[in-house]
Amino acid sequence: MTLETLMMQPGINPKMVVVMFDENFADAVDLVALFGFHVIRLLSSNRYSDQFAKSIDAVWDLSFFAKETKKPDKVIVLEEDLILAVDFLSYMGQLLSTLEADDTVAAVSAWNVNGYTGLSSDPTLVIRTDGFPGLGFMLKRSFYEKHLRGHMETCCINRSWLGWTLPTANSTDILVPDVSRVFRLPPDGSGGNDALLEELFRRERVTNSEPSPVLGSVHLLVNKKYDALIEKLVQSARVITSSQLDGCSRETGSQLVGLFPPASRSAFLVYYGSETELRRLCRCFGLFSAPDQPPKGLYKEVLRFSFNNNQVLLVSSQSVFAQARSDPSVQVN
Repeated sequence: MTLETLMMQPGINPKMVVVMFDENFADAVDLVALFGFHVIRLLSSNRYSDQFAKSIDAVWDLSFFAKETKKPDKVIVLEEDLILAVDFLSYMGQLLSTLEADDTVAAVSAWNVNGYTGLSSDPTLVIRTDGFPGLGFMLKRSFYEKHLRGHMETCCINRSWLGWTLPTANSTDILVPDVSRVFRLPPDGSGGNDALLEELFRRERVTNSEPSPVLGSVHLLVNKKYDALIEKLVQSARVITSSQLDGCSRETGSQLVGLFPPASRSAFLVYYGSETELRRLCRCFGLFSAPDQPPKGLYKEVLRFSFNNNQVLLVSSQSVFAQARSDPSVQVN
């Protein structure tokens, strides 16, 4: 389905698509030829990091780019078993200027790890995160060559959705949609990660089905402007205290409707003091929560998501944004 939904993208140019595959899967050649895409066979390896590095390195040097006036400095990576939303390329295109203009953004992701049903509702919203969701993403060449090339064995030995150890210095933020633009078919077998794979791929998720949503306030995604936006949201949000959510779990999450009424379309703020408390809040709202895995989707210790058509921010008391308001003890009754 990956090739089919890619070919269905409005404006797709097959001559700019390259399909890489392990040499042991020679049957893929005939299938790819049907779509008019380029094909490159990779020397066989059982390590994902090897194949990823060989694929990315090969793209920059492909001979059919030689006639291009401007050499490619970005690449869109699609892992296997993905179904693309109808506006996948449109989504990427709308964020291209931000990726080019902001040195602190390493990539644009098409997948929201927290994009579960009930927590993902605004196809026009894009957020910044510190973590790398993987699956489908547009990557800067400069970031790859500086931080990943030659370091795949230390940063990226796992599949991207299992977690990459990206550098903590500049250029590590990722743009992520509130509503995912790719759907990953559940993998066969567990490989010893049953609970994690269940949480990532077998829970009900939302993938955009609108044909051409226009992303909102893209200009506010650049570094300092986004920080100012978060600070403004923190200042104006209605505060829900952590104690009001005591006893809440994914199974009892329906009790949250009274605290976060869908008709209000407001911003709500919940402070947390430790990762243990954040994990409890993630379970409460139904965000990603798996054994031995940290919460995902944070930006400078703020976890932003949609709930009941509201914006919710879980903010660490140690975050740089925690001082944006002087009344962190305010309680909403």
